[in-house]
Amino acid sequence: MDTHRSIYGLRSNLGLTDRIARYLVGAILIGTLLILNVTAATGESVGWLVLMPLLSIPIVISAIMRWDPVYAMFRISSI
Repeated sequence: MDTHRSIYGLRSNLGLTDRIARYLVGAILIGTLLILNVTAATGESVGWLVLMPLLSIPIVISAIMRWDPVYAMFRISSI
């Protein structure tokens, strides 16, 4: 029984396709960290691109929870 979803009002608003896309985008953003570590060793400046893996945290968490706050704010559902 999904009691936490009914108590907190978190009804799923992400469909399977949207969740898979979010997992892929999150994996790509995390993968950039591995690529940037290799290029950082060569002495090139990576700048703000190091922060890209941090963007994957809310994306992957929303995919795990099957709920997106932006979708909820605009009352959008991809189910």
